[in-house]
Amino acid sequence: MATWKGIFKVLMRVLEAPAWRGLWAALEIEIVTFEHLGLAKHVADQVLWRACQKYDVVLITGNRNAEGPES
Repeated sequence: MATWKGIFKVLMRVLEAPAWRGLWAALEIEIVTFEHLGLAKHVADQVLWRACQKYDVVLITGNRNAEGPES
């Protein structure tokens, strides 16, 4: 089974290919990590969601779990 990291690498190869590079640059898309946002990797889902909303971030992750009332 593919991991989210493997899927992300494939996605990045596609988006950075010459056919998409201009759009990627025009949209000023950048890759950010939990560290870029000043968040711990095991931050509460609600805190992570708020940070994504605040910074207009699209979250691609494999470590969220749908467990618990806040997930």
